[in-house]
Amino acid sequence: PKDMSWSSLLLVSSHSYATAHRTLLCRFGTAMNKALDYIHNDTNRSSVLKITESFLGVPQSTAKAMLTRDMPYIPTTVFATSQQIEPAFTFLYKHHAAKQDYSFSSYHMNVC
Repeated sequence: PKDMSWSSLLLVSSHSYATAHRTLLCRFGTAMNKALDYIHNDTNRSSVLKITESFLGVPQSTAKAMLTRDMPYIPTTVFATSQQIEPAFTFLYKHHAAKQDYSFSSYHMNVC
């Protein structure tokens, strides 16, 4: 939803892994973005519905209800900005899911 101002998907790796595998991580992020574009494209809705139904092993009506409910929460990109990630770090810290309130600028590494 528009009022959800933080990143709902956070993919991380160690700095050493990212340094050693920049191309791989860039390709992974690019592939994930293509998948997210496909999911969000209304012309692909029936295909996404069939994939959801098959992958989860649920009836079509359940898959459709899940997609209708969850589509606003599925991100449109895996390449987030500091404005999206900083609140996620703060949320994790406040709820004791992170040892500190991490800073995007301290940990960010552009792989593409």
